[in-house]
Amino acid sequence: MNACGAWMRDLVWRSPLLWSLRTRLNRTYEQTVPTDSTEVFVTGVWRSGNTFARFVMKRLFPSLRFASHGHVIATLKVAKRRGVKTVVLIREPLDVTASACVKRTSLYGGLTDKHIDYLLSHYIRYYAYVADNKEAFRILTFETLTQRPEVLANILAEWGVVQPIETEDVRKAADDVLEGLKNADKPAIEREAPSEEKALLKQEAVERIQANDKLADAQRLYENIVSAEDVA
Repeated sequence: MNACGAWMRDLVWRSPLLWSLRTRLNRTYEQTVPTDSTEVFVTGVWRSGNTFARFVMKRLFPSLRFASHGHVIATLKVAKRRGVKTVVLIREPLDVTASACVKRTSLYGGLTDKHIDYLLSHYIRYYAYVADNKEAFRILTFETLTQRPEVLANILAEWGVVQPIETEDVRKAADDVLEGLKNADKPAIEREAPSEEKALLKQEAVERIQANDKLADAQRLYENIVSAEDVA
């Protein structure tokens, strides 16, 4: 993508109006935008637990009206403007960027420093907006979501959008979801389960991410956000 294309993409990702127009042109993105009927919005950058959270919520609360996989600032702005209860997922920048690199390379090939730079830049812009508007969101770390998924269920119950549910039931649902993601009918490198090929690719990605100057800025932003007392 050339500089003009990248500028246009970033403009769309920041603008609620332009992102809404995009969703009308491509219905795939409809689930990413909170509407007036949305009860909960759960979102974060790519590879921060969006899919796991979505399937857990669908399994536990099938009638819950929620949006997810926003990934871009425009959707956060929409949620804030409409007063939609929002959980923002966050994962350490090195881990989330490495995971995104493995995912993209498994689908399209070609791990590049340019893409790494783009991922880190997007991470910084996205979570800088979150940090500046923390009063509008509940923050949930990737580690808490995956290790104690009942915390997400408790947040939803606290908001009154679902009934309280036993921790054991939440963890059972989460285990079933994780097993399903691991055993999805995909080539090994595209599954959530570890593989030797993925491990080698991730090692290369980590080394190249660590060489990028933006990682330090992203890490400082992460630590600033998760240090707040109300972060789960």
